[in-house]
Amino acid sequence: MVIYALILFGITTLFIYFGTFKALGTNQINLLEPKVNNFYQIKPITTIKYGFLPYWSIETFNTNELNNLTDLTYFSLFLNSNGTVDKSSNHYQMWENSDKLYYINQKAKEQGVRLNLTVSIHDNQTIETFLTCGQPCWKTSLTQVEDQISSSGYKGINFDFENVGNTPDTLSKLYAEYVVFMSNNLKQKYGNSFLIVVSTYGDSVVKNRITKISYLNTPEINYLFVMAYDFFRPNNDVAGPTAPLTGANSKYHYDITKMTEDYLTQITADKIILGIPLYGLNFIVEKPEPYAKRVLGNDVIQYSIQQNLGAINFLRKRENAEVKWDQVSNTPYFTYYKTVEGVHRIVFFENEKSIKLKQEFAINKGFSGVGYWALGY
Repeated sequence: MVIYALILFGITTLFIYFGTFKALGTNQINLLEPKVNNFYQIKPITTIKYGFLPYWSIETFNTNELNNLTDLTYFSLFLNSNGTVDKSSNHYQMWENSDKLYYINQKAKEQGVRLNLTVSIHDNQTIETFLTCGQPCWKTSLTQVEDQISSSGYKGINFDFENVGNTPDTLSKLYAEYVVFMSNNLKQKYGNSFLIVVSTYGDSVVKNRITKISYLNTPEINYLFVMAYDFFRPNNDVAGPTAPLTGANSKYHYDITKMTEDYLTQITADKIILGIPLYGLNFIVEKPEPYAKRVLGNDVIQYSIQQNLGAINFLRKRENAEVKWDQVSNTPYFTYYKTVEGVHRIVFFENEKSIKLKQEFAINKGFSGVGYWALGY
């Protein structure tokens, strides 16, 4: 999820993509009470459309995007190992001081968009120290999180603990117990309509992740935001899409379809929000075709990188590149040649067609909604 080195070029044109996802499910979600609560009224929700707003996108965020969202989720407040909020981070400084964020929140309230706050730890040692500390640190985090949302009208929390590598089962169980602890206390204070969402890795069923689905399948957690991306990364040996819908056991081992099959052995479909990336991957490759071998980068020829869709659309127009369709993954791509550096590049990304396919996939599987990482891209 954490995509820090992205360069923003203009305002994203993806509003039309959100608008294509109109009718997921037929029943009103009963836990969302359509009444005035904590300063504003949430608009009726039949389909969740959940958008993350990272601090680095605030200044370029266009509030017109709120028209196509049910949930706006600020990313993020990070916890220290003792449970206190890290107030030295840029995330917190923007949260505390941004006039633009205040304006965005006011517009969201006017439109009945539910405001959520992400609570995060992205460091293995900090995660372990915090979780094994138990109730003393957990209670500190509860107090500090409540201090941040008590007067702001926020109606939900997204928990986003991300570790690198395998996680011991005992730690995965502690993480679920911590989220349940937070949920019970927050719902007791703010009501059962207070939303609890946990962001989970796409491969959480097949790998030892901190987000173990069987532990998170509990009534205290309303939804899992499944990060259905990063199947390929810039450091992969071959070039491929970050979020292939299909193609497992063909060019690669895992895709969103196979991921969903695995998830549904652990949890029901209506507990899932399918995460869709608003970014792509730009690879240096030996030849200009999908799944070509990646060329190691350096300071002369540059590197394979992640890019947001605004930057990718700018690049495509600048290079006058033809958009092609990869039938294996059901994602678009284009290629171009860097004359000065003497290298081929291929860019896998998302467009209206590929996003619509993912939205339709969510409809057909009975998911409760879709989400986007990240707004402003």
